[in-house]
Amino acid sequence: MNMAPMVPVHVAICACTMDRPAGLAELLTGLAELRFQKVTRAPRLTLVIADNSQTGSARAQIGAARPRLPFPVIYAHEPERGYANARNALLDATPGDADWFAFIDDDERPSPLWLDSLLATAEATGAPLIAGPVHPDFQETPPGWAERGGFFELGPFGEGEPAPYVSTNNALVRKSVIDRYGWRFDPAFNRHGGEDEHFFRRAMDAGLRAVTSADAIVSETIPPERVTAAWLFRRHRRMGRTIARIDRKNGRIASRAIKAAGWMVFGAANGATGIAGPSVRSMRGLCHLAWSAGSLEELLFGNDEA
Repeated sequence: MNMAPMVPVHVAICACTMDRPAGLAELLTGLAELRFQKVTRAPRLTLVIADNSQTGSARAQIGAARPRLPFPVIYAHEPERGYANARNALLDATPGDADWFAFIDDDERPSPLWLDSLLATAEATGAPLIAGPVHPDFQETPPGWAERGGFFELGPFGEGEPAPYVSTNNALVRKSVIDRYGWRFDPAFNRHGGEDEHFFRRAMDAGLRAVTSADAIVSETIPPERVTAAWLFRRHRRMGRTIARIDRKNGRIASRAIKAAGWMVFGAANGATGIAGPSVRSMRGLCHLAWSAGSLEELLFGNDEA
């Protein structure tokens, strides 16, 4: 009896970019070096780039890179600025016959077995949402607290374990699930970010299983200007706003306010240890303070305008 040939899965590798030519170059170089040895059959790949710059500054760079990439590239220009706008441009530009979205950022470089590991975890678990770890690639030697505290990484993760969260800096998502629900990234998060956390939290709240892939590693470029207390404060303040905006949308204002107040007390107690100099404990306290401040700011003064 003749057996029908096995058709490889089609993965759309999706990344947004905006005026980051050096980061985009690193991403493209890493994607060109992808290898497949764990999965049953190597996938068919399409790269989808959404350029959120007003001038379409990445168009020429993508055109120049096409001849050296071993897969087709779709370039989508979304001039209307906004995190959600750019993500939705990716959804719109992805080929209809794709089986998976593989999300990555334009300041990251995948390890050669990044996508292979994500797909192998998906094969083994059957989960529609897979999250991978992000390792920091410091451009200058960082202070001790930055390395020891894990402030710039996601993970490490166990293989096939329940994922506490999923984000677009390293994720594999079954496309048919998104299509079935008709989900989009919410423009309410255009300005401050967090559109991916809202997107994937909604999916997980709907009962979709999310697991982790231990070896699906990407490296994020960390310039020295990020390795400061001020940058961490701004980042965690924004994260606090994101989680509070999500809870406000879901009618969980009181519980979020109580948690924010508690974290503020905790953060103040630990942040005070920084008087003697920065440490992992004091920087964690600072992050908790910032997270609390952002949450309360959003609950008191936020709105749903993009």
